[in-house]
Amino acid sequence: MVEWEKQTSLHRIHRRFNEAAASVKMLERLIASREAGHMPCDDLRVLLREAEAKREAARAELENAGVRNFLARE
Repeated sequence: MVEWEKQTSLHRIHRRFNEAAASVKMLERLIASREAGHMPCDDLRVLLREAEAKREAARAELENAGVRNFLARE
């Protein structure tokens, strides 16, 4: 049962990484489209920095858990 709990924990960390990476990509596209339309996007830049921090934190958690090569959003 211990192995199952460890695997589940890794899946949760991996899911957090994927969700944060998806948020980063989405915000980058949204910022690019707003910049093309000469619209303000300072608030989106703040959200982007937060999403990037979450992505890096999840990546560090995965590396601490021993995961070096994994298929994920980048």
